[in-house]
Amino acid sequence: EMTIPAAMTELGTSVFFGCTSLESIAVAPGSEHFRDIDGVLFDAGLSSLFRYPSARPGSRYAIPASVELIEIVAFEGASELAEIEIPHGVTEIDNLAFMDCVALEEVVLPASLERLGTKDPFSGCSNLRAIYFLGDALWATFPPLETIHPDYRIYVLSSRSGYGGWVDLPMVTIDESTYPAAAWLLGSGYSFDQDINADPGGRGVSLLSSYAFGLDPRKHSVASLPSPEVSGGTLSVKFFAAAAGIEYSVESSSDLRTWSSDGIAVGELDLAQMKTATVDAGAGAGYLRVMVRLED
Repeated sequence: EMTIPAAMTELGTSVFFGCTSLESIAVAPGSEHFRDIDGVLFDAGLSSLFRYPSARPGSRYAIPASVELIEIVAFEGASELAEIEIPHGVTEIDNLAFMDCVALEEVVLPASLERLGTKDPFSGCSNLRAIYFLGDALWATFPPLETIHPDYRIYVLSSRSGYGGWVDLPMVTIDESTYPAAAWLLGSGYSFDQDINADPGGRGVSLLSSYAFGLDPRKHSVASLPSPEVSGGTLSVKFFAAAAGIEYSVESSSDLRTWSSDGIAVGELDLAQMKTATVDAGAGAGYLRVMVRLED
């Protein structure tokens, strides 16, 4: 373990380069410039990730949602790291950020990304097979064709622009008319062709429901689904209604056997991308349900 003194105000570029046995970094109490979380070094505001120790135990790491910049050689030599979750909000990945992460097999780059380092951030990632770009094309460097893994592919979304003749590497375009939830699935840690009707987390909520209602499939359960309320003789339900490729409908019932959309008023999408459906509870409507399906 290495401890950053509280009085230290800045770190030199690549200060931890080659520290192959470093398992954890701590920041002394009182520091105004740095902070550690689970042995990983950040700036005090958690907007920049400075260093993930090369020998930190564990094969998977989720970068905190507050991070915007992954610094130069931040993950260099992290040989055990096989899965990395880069959150939406990261705008820059600096030079050689993931250099020699030899266990890393695929990376999903968020749509928020605006800049990749001028020196290949994934240099030396000898087992890297797939890089998924969720946003539009941006300037990037890649390893020479003869040095990459035989299965190496770059995946891009059909709705994104700038990829025509972008790089001279194997590229696959994911057809979002066939896989409308591709970006969401990839950003949630699943393959773009994952069965959308499955419930891989066993939480009682299908991926389709999580996608349609804007839920995190790794955290939310049945209790997070839209729930009707009664107020002043009106039965209502509020729900997220802006997932691409999803058709929403609302139905009411008095006995949970026969359902109908008659008499239901559905409001316009609000600023939070939510809609509210209402029905007169005195008209025999004791139950409401929101139905979701992939558009044809």
